[in-house]
Amino acid sequence: MGRNVKERRPIGMRPVEKVEESGKHLGLRFVAFLVCLTVGVGALGYGVYQWLSTEPGWVRIEANTGDVRSCGSEFAFDYLLTGDGFANTGHLRAVRAAYNQLAVRAYRLFTTAETVADEDDPLVEHNLCYINAHPNEEVEIDPVLYRALALVEEYDSRAVYLGPLYSVYGDLFFCQDDGETRDLDPFQSPEMAAFCRELADYAADPAHIRLDLLDGNRVKLYVSEEYLRYARDEGRDVFLDFGWLRTAFMADYMAESLASQGLDAGMLSSYDGVTRCLGGDIGQQVFNLYDWDGRQGIVAAQASFGQQRVNAVSLRTFPLNSLDSQRCYTFEDGELRHSYIDPRDGLCRAAVNSLALYGEGVGCGELALQAEPLLVAGSLDHAALVALPQDTGALAVDGQTVLSTRQTLQIDGLYAVGTLQYDWKYIGE
Repeated sequence: MGRNVKERRPIGMRPVEKVEESGKHLGLRFVAFLVCLTVGVGALGYGVYQWLSTEPGWVRIEANTGDVRSCGSEFAFDYLLTGDGFANTGHLRAVRAAYNQLAVRAYRLFTTAETVADEDDPLVEHNLCYINAHPNEEVEIDPVLYRALALVEEYDSRAVYLGPLYSVYGDLFFCQDDGETRDLDPFQSPEMAAFCRELADYAADPAHIRLDLLDGNRVKLYVSEEYLRYARDEGRDVFLDFGWLRTAFMADYMAESLASQGLDAGMLSSYDGVTRCLGGDIGQQVFNLYDWDGRQGIVAAQASFGQQRVNAVSLRTFPLNSLDSQRCYTFEDGELRHSYIDPRDGLCRAAVNSLALYGEGVGCGELALQAEPLLVAGSLDHAALVALPQDTGALAVDGQTVLSTRQTLQIDGLYAVGTLQYDWKYIGE
C-alpha cells in the first residue's frame, strides 16, 4: 500500500490519544486511596468475621457421620450458645464433633443388627448383637451397656427379653396396607396369636432366659437348650433387645457424656417421645402431651415446667412422624398396633394411648421403666400413678381428661374442637 493510505481501525473506535497525567492533587488522591483501602479491608474483615462467627441462641445440631451408622436420625439435638463470635464457633464445633461420635457409639452399643470391630474401642464390639450371638457365654461389655442392663434387672422388667416378639411386630409394622396384616396380626390370626403366646411364655420364664450380671462388667445371657432350639428353628433368635426402651437409654448415655465434657447447655429429643436435658441452663420448658383422635395425633394439652430442667418420656401408641412406622401400624379405621407388648401373652396392650413421666433428677431409662407397668396394662391404675416415686411426676390422657399428679404444674392449651374437648384433673394425694 502507499504511504498516504490511512491507518485502518475497527469501525466505531476512536484514534488513540496520548494523555499526560497531571501531578496536581496527588496528596488528596493518596488519602482517598487509603480511605478506600481501609473501608475495603474493614468490609472484608467484617465479612470474614460474620462467616467464622456464630450468634448466640439456640442451634439445631445435625448428625453428620457420613456412611457410618448412627442413631443421629432418631434424635433432634438443640444446643444453646451463650458466648459470642469466634468463641461460639469453636464451642459449636466441639459440640458437633462430640455429638457425632456419641451418636455412632450409642448405635453400636444398643443395636441388635450388627457387631462392629473397632481397634480403638474394642468393647463396642460386645454389643447386644454380640451377646445374642453368644448365649451361655461370659462376655465383658462396655460399662454403659452394663449399667443399662443392671437398671432393667433392678426394676425386674422382662421387656428386654421380648426380642423375638419385637421382630414379629416389626414384620407387622412393615405392612403397606391392611390386607397384608391378616396373617401377621395376632388379633386377626389365631395361629399368630398362639405363636406370640409361645414366645411370651419363654421370654417370661427365668428358667428359659435370664441375664446373669457378673463382676468386672461381665454378663452371661442364659438361654435354655429348649428355647435356643425353638427360637433358632423359627428364625427368632434375637433374645435380648431394649425395644421401645432403647432411645431412653441412648439419650441418657449421650447426654451424660456430653455434660461430662462441659457441653451441657442443650436438650435431646427422640422421634418417639424421649426428652433429655444435658444439665445446663436452657430456659423455660414447654411440653406437648399428645393424644389420638381416631385419625391422627393431636396436642391434647401443654405443660409448662418453668425453669426446671426436666427429663421426660412420652409413651404413645400412635404415629406422629415418618419414623413411627418402625414402632406402630395404623389400620384404615384408625385402630392401632404398637410395640408395648404384654409379656403375659405376647399381645400389644396399653392402658391409655398417651402417658408421660417426667422428673428433674431422673434419667429417661429409669422413667421408662417406671412407666412400663402403668402403660402395659388393661386399664390405667390411678392409685399406682399417684404412688410413683416422689421425684417423678406423671401426665396421662384418660378418655378426654388429662390427669396430672402435680397440682402446681401449669396446664394450658387444652384441645377443644367440636365435640372433642379435653379438661384436666389433679389426682395427687
